[in-house]
Amino acid sequence: MIKALVDLKMDQKNIDRIKETPGYEFIITKDKEEAEKYIEQCQVYISFAPKEKYIEMGKNLKWVAALSAGVDYIPLDLIKSKNIILTNGSGIHKTHMAEYTISMMIALSRNLSSIEKNNRKKIWDADITQDQIFGKTVGILGLGSIGSEIAKYSKLLGMRVIGAKRNISDMEYVDKIYGQDEMEKVFSISDFVVNVLPYTAETHKIIDLKYLSKMKSKSYYINIGRVKTTNEEDLIKILKEKMDNRVNLETGY
Repeated sequence: MIKALVDLKMDQKNIDRIKETPGYEFIITKDKEEAEKYIEQCQVYISFAPKEKYIEMGKNLKWVAALSAGVDYIPLDLIKSKNIILTNGSGIHKTHMAEYTISMMIALSRNLSSIEKNNRKKIWDADITQDQIFGKTVGILGLGSIGSEIAKYSKLLGMRVIGAKRNISDMEYVDKIYGQDEMEKVFSISDFVVNVLPYTAETHKIIDLKYLSKMKSKSYYINIGRVKTTNEEDLIKILKEKMDNRVNLETGY
């Protein structure tokens, strides 16, 4: 019998389903002391964010199953040194992340945050500015399983879809694909730029002033990829500059 530690919060329905897997005994817990008690006995460790301590303690570990798509935060050298198989959850989050992205684009366009604030204060303001995503252009950086799903949903909602990827090839639901050396065009054309880039040495802080400065004054940058692909210092700088410009335009100062 293969023992597997599942370091996840699960409802009873999913617990019952996973325990039906033949040949496996599952220890499902989020309790640190209980996890440390059993990890040495387990051959499999399943978690959304595998912990280095558990991997070190797992003397019998043969397989670490990370449910996240990215694995740059996982101690890869340690896993390699222990000859452990590592798998990720690439592809399983595409619907969830695509729906999240669409919901954010609609919320931003419809100014839902202001409406919600007014609701809490019991204020009705018919003059709140609202827009729509229909007819707008969304630029997707990274057209893997999540990016292609966002493209599909966006197209079905009447948006123009463009994207950037290393290897240019036709894709369903994408009107125009630019190479990585043309990524500036995606930023300059798009009303929404959605970052779904993986984190690698090549993408480390790749989104910087060079690209952010090309964005239209009323466009939005949505990062649902890896945090380190964006140069946060440059992002803060460009946001401050654009905010200062907006104040100058509105007040005349």
